[in-house]
Amino acid sequence: MHNLKAMKKLLIILLCISSLAQAQVKGVLSRDCVFKESIDFASPVIKTIYKGQSVILFKLEDVFFSAEYEGRKGYIVDACFKFTDEFLSFYERELERVKSEEDEQKRMERQQWNISIVETFGKIDGNKILKHEYWLGMTSAMASNSLGYPKDINKSVGSWGIHEQWVYNDLYLYFENGTLTSYQD
Repeated sequence: MHNLKAMKKLLIILLCISSLAQAQVKGVLSRDCVFKESIDFASPVIKTIYKGQSVILFKLEDVFFSAEYEGRKGYIVDACFKFTDEFLSFYERELERVKSEEDEQKRMERQQWNISIVETFGKIDGNKILKHEYWLGMTSAMASNSLGYPKDINKSVGSWGIHEQWVYNDLYLYFENGTLTSYQD
């Protein structure tokens, strides 16, 4: 546990250092483009920059580069630049960085989801859910977390309670008052 915390701290420090030592490249505009205050398309325009002018590019955010022009920081659309070797190399590195950050974010979200499943349903049932298993006695909440939401739910209500048939592709789950009592696969 201690090593995991130390590794997380080191990762955070490395990410901070890498963002401080962020690569820069000079991008030359292939057409007239607007230099904006933020990546929001509706954000105010700082200035129009004309074809052939150079901008210092820092980081790709969505379809915008954070950039500097005439001492001002702002954002400019990635489609504004000439495809020089230097620009294409920088753009490729930025796309890889963005993908790596997205992958790490997904991994962390998945890890958090796994922890919450075990905390919610307990270690034994939580691990079964994470393996996408189903079993008699599981609740409908367990089933939806394990298998996802079904294509269809057929419901009957009577004096005995609520009977549901959950329909997946080749699987049918039968619940009585929220508890799985039988299945067909």
